[in-house]
Amino acid sequence: MIIKSFVRKNFTKAYFVIFIIIFLSIFIINSVIKNLNDTKTQKFIESTFIFADCKEDCRNILTNDKSLINIKKVILIDDLFCDNDVLNEEDLKIYDIGNKILGFSDDRFNLKNNEIILGLNELDYKNIELNKNKIVGTNTTIEIDFIQHNFIIKDIVNNKGRSEVIFSQSTFKNLMENNKNIYILNLKDEKTKDEKLIELKNKINGNIIFVNDYQNKDLMISQKIQEYLTILKLINYLIIFVLLVVTILTNRNMIYDLEFNTNLEYRLGFKKIKIKQNIFKRLFLLHFSSLIIAKILSSVISIYLNLNLNINIFLLLLLLILINDLIIISIYKLE
Repeated sequence: MIIKSFVRKNFTKAYFVIFIIIFLSIFIINSVIKNLNDTKTQKFIESTFIFADCKEDCRNILTNDKSLINIKKVILIDDLFCDNDVLNEEDLKIYDIGNKILGFSDDRFNLKNNEIILGLNELDYKNIELNKNKIVGTNTTIEIDFIQHNFIIKDIVNNKGRSEVIFSQSTFKNLMENNKNIYILNLKDEKTKDEKLIELKNKINGNIIFVNDYQNKDLMISQKIQEYLTILKLINYLIIFVLLVVTILTNRNMIYDLEFNTNLEYRLGFKKIKIKQNIFKRLFLLHFSSLIIAKILSSVISIYLNLNLNINIFLLLLLLILINDLIIISIYKLE
């Protein structure tokens, strides 16, 4: 009965709408922040890698580290020679690892032992895309440790972040004889880069190099995303601050508006603890119900805009309103 009469009051409905708007704004902003962070992280993973040349097998050390992903064995190619004027072989080389070309195996392409696939970074691929038929099917020579090997270029693919050569599994094993303990891998989180590089250098007996292979376009996108993130985070903190202020003010106003009811309950013999419990139920019902409605609305909007929801913010807001309501009830004194 107490709850029903509280819900019917006009000031309750007004506060209900205000809190829905505030909670909804926080949910949407945090969803956008999460998606921008995910995009920035993906750009970081695609455009950077760690090169590990171990003097002894370090695979277990790398695989046991949960902050490292995409751990792959590679071979280092000294040079690649193509008999055409379309592809510039130098574009495949990576300066930070001694102007070498990375070689991998990948069973997805079903390669024969004498076939390779050239994976080019996005920019280089677009430059030769219209003329790649002049290269596909031609012979090429690959030099590894001063030994030359002949292959047929089966295809050229867009590898986005970096350029590489892809071999069949069998050929890769044969070529790997002198490159047994060379790996490349990615960091999950850009923020841990410096700390993780120091840690790997201490753990691994060998050479650890962080390779930044950002293309100009990707670097500009990443920088722009960071600018948006900075602005959105400031807006998010501001709205959360506004939420705290509004919650304090509305709690105080609602307690004042309910003063007649609480005094009546006190005169009717209700214990002070029971009256405070009733006030808490009213306040928390208002905040929790508006939080749930805002959550449902934000889920619908996120689906429409193809955004990933940030679940943690719901729990944070729930905790904030719970603490706020408990504090206001604990300091409230019945006359």
